[in-house]
Amino acid sequence: INYAGEFVSTKKIKVEGSSSGITVNAGGYLYITELEADAGSIVNNGYIEHISGSKNLKTKSSITGDGVFYVNKTSKLKLKSGAKIHGKTKSDVSNDYFITGNDTLKVLRLPMFKLEKDGLYLGEDLEVEDTLNLNGHRIDILTKNFKLPKSHSFKRNGNNSEYIQTTNSGKYKFVVIHNDEDHVAPIGRNPYLPIVLNCEDCEGVEFATAVTQNIYLNPETLTGEQTSLAVGETWRLIPTQTFTGNVTITFQWNNGAGGTTNSELTSFTRANCTPIYWVVGSSTNWQSDGVNQNVAAQGSDPYSVSISLNGMTAGTEYLFGVKSGASALPVEFTHFNATSQGTTNHLNWGTSMEENNDKFEVQRSKDGFKWEKLAEVKGHGTTQNPQEYNWVDESPLNGTNFYRLRQVDFDGKFEFSNVVSVNGVAGENTDGLIIGAVYPNPMITDANIKFKLGNEDQVEFQLFSISGSLIKSTTSQALTGENNLNWNLADIETGNYILVAKSANGTDKIKLVKQ
Repeated sequence: INYAGEFVSTKKIKVEGSSSGITVNAGGYLYITELEADAGSIVNNGYIEHISGSKNLKTKSSITGDGVFYVNKTSKLKLKSGAKIHGKTKSDVSNDYFITGNDTLKVLRLPMFKLEKDGLYLGEDLEVEDTLNLNGHRIDILTKNFKLPKSHSFKRNGNNSEYIQTTNSGKYKFVVIHNDEDHVAPIGRNPYLPIVLNCEDCEGVEFATAVTQNIYLNPETLTGEQTSLAVGETWRLIPTQTFTGNVTITFQWNNGAGGTTNSELTSFTRANCTPIYWVVGSSTNWQSDGVNQNVAAQGSDPYSVSISLNGMTAGTEYLFGVKSGASALPVEFTHFNATSQGTTNHLNWGTSMEENNDKFEVQRSKDGFKWEKLAEVKGHGTTQNPQEYNWVDESPLNGTNFYRLRQVDFDGKFEFSNVVSVNGVAGENTDGLIIGAVYPNPMITDANIKFKLGNEDQVEFQLFSISGSLIKSTTSQALTGENNLNWNLADIETGNYILVAKSANGTDKIKLVKQ
């Protein structure tokens, strides 16, 4: 008998004769009610479970292979003539015991999972349908995903060495059971570095999470690794659904006690912590939640701190870290704004603290992609006092002007601010077609387009990919002056686009981001 799929045996399986046998291939599942094997071979490269609490599993043949076997009732095991299950005798096992023939697990799902040793790895994505018992051990999921649909159904002994190890790109996935309850992701690198999530309105949402070593100024390009004033860990969280309402996320780290690895970098101060976050695809600098700033860490090795967000966006990766002192980042922006005043555009920005800040380069763009340097504004070096800056663009472009700041350290390291846009008027020419703003941007389903027209006309709006392919278009009959258009773009893929508006009055374009 050769199983490659799933088979549940409700009758006794009897193996007789040296030429007979059972083989379960990788990816196959065999659920045995009763077995009697007096001869032949049993090879398990998939998954075998003895599902009966009353019937016996009797075999003179050893069960070999690289697969997984679940012992639910050792009293029902009858291993005869020195037979073993993946090298284990009956005296080696106990009830609800997980036996593996290989350290790399290639099982797609398990009804329950009780770790019996360290050194296990995932060779395939794994879903544990019921209970995960870490049992004082850890498993490295490498590039695979480990899913536990019931976020509360795991057990720990409280040992710092028991966790789901995320040393590569693999994620631990869990589903929130109830709102307003703590949901723990028992992840770690070395040692246990869990995320605790509590939200007002995310019941039923699945999250993928991991923790990796190091924290960077720009994590999307892995530049500017921090060596001081921070916890050297980055926690990652990705929701499968968009939700609103408050969500509180707590991070835990260690300082080297009890054989654990010290995650705190040089000069990190636990009495002065600020949790920070980065939204992949839209952030240009780390930011705090504006409330949990310069607070004392909770606990005593392990330590923890919390951050609060107002909802999260489906499929978006959120990165989290912890800093302290003057700053784990060279400059922390408090605001960056641009306003149009007559024929000039006025920029103002502020910082809450600066470290080794040499200067700001003011950059401008017509389309949000190609940038030109306009000016330099001197920074304040190192300071813990808030600072305010201003600069005036005396010759703005006609139409939409995009601005950003390139903050440069004395050692040449740099980071960019967020991008702001404002409508510019060159001289006294107020005719033409001007896109004033698109909001929200990034958007999720609908883009609200505010535009100005010199003379009443029909306006065509076209959405192009970055490579120049036309994705979608629509038209709008517009009046002279200010106009608004709501365009549903829920059916386009996430990414960056160019929105172009055309009419007899002229043409204008703006960058649009779909989350």
